[in-house]
Amino acid sequence: MTGRLLLTMMLAAAPAIAGAADFTVTSAAGQPVSASALLAGDRRVLVYVAPGPDPAARLVEALRTWSREDPRWRHSVVVVVVAPLDQARRWLRERWGEGELPQWAADADAQGWRALGFDGTLGVAGVEKGVVDWKLDGVIADPSVLEPPIRAWTGIGAP
Repeated sequence: MTGRLLLTMMLAAAPAIAGAADFTVTSAAGQPVSASALLAGDRRVLVYVAPGPDPAARLVEALRTWSREDPRWRHSVVVVVVAPLDQARRWLRERWGEGELPQWAADADAQGWRALGFDGTLGVAGVEKGVVDWKLDGVIADPSVLEPPIRAWTGIGAP
């Protein structure tokens, strides 16, 4: 409860981050994707994870569960793995298991991670029309604290 309250307070206090420095990630299909293309469009959530840390794996596994309960998660969340494309695909597939992977990209040299100013073991950002409106990062051991703000931002109701 305290964690959720703190998270809510952080979201309310976080200033809008007007865009981000220019960076490029690699799509699942191997094509370069610019920051402006990655951040464009309607409200969605960018989830940045690095292979290795347990909190990142737990968050991806939670996203898998949430997306199986409601397919709107697949259109509202983009996972970016900080690793070369093949390594990112392998790591994500191991955590996701069977079925279609979420929308995802690879950030081999962590350009986007640095440009977005993430710190800690993972980063989550609410983006809309090229603007990062809020972000959470650091050591987030329990992915359930991220579910309410992601649902609120994307309009995906509670299960």
